[in-house]
Amino acid sequence: MRASGLHSFGSRALFLGLAAFWAAASAAEPPRTAGLTISGMSYVLASGERSELVVEAQRAEVSPATGRISLTGVRAELPGALELVCAHGVLDLAAQEFTASGGVDGRTASGSAFETDRLRYGHTRGVVTSDAPVVWRERAQVFRGRGLEYFVRQNRLRLLGGASIAEEAP
Repeated sequence: MRASGLHSFGSRALFLGLAAFWAAASAAEPPRTAGLTISGMSYVLASGERSELVVEAQRAEVSPATGRISLTGVRAELPGALELVCAHGVLDLAAQEFTASGGVDGRTASGSAFETDRLRYGHTRGVVTSDAPVVWRERAQVFRGRGLEYFVRQNRLRLLGGASIAEEAP
């Protein structure tokens, strides 16, 4: 009988110790705002009846606190300008910006293809930028640079830093 009394006392002490630890840990952490996880999400930024940016993701995590949506398994399109696929992306709803990262592969409406590790589209300026190394293929030429600016509305490319051009073998 005495052993079960000690066992009961030990369980209560463990419980009270864990409860005190949990209360202290909870007080130290700020309250979390609940987010939302979505499977198979589509986002369209439109101006009137015209779509300016279309983003599809296999998975999306919406953060109401930051106004950002973290994406996985991404396909994005600037209709009539370019389309791309990448592993990850972030939509900043307030800034109307889209950031793509993780093996970004894309193609412009004119048929040029590009590869980079990350890029950002700012809707207000209509410019796609990258500060990561870029490979741009156009017809039989390969352009490389340490980054890029692609002016979507003018269909104009500017390679940044140490740009080079090479002919591709047919």
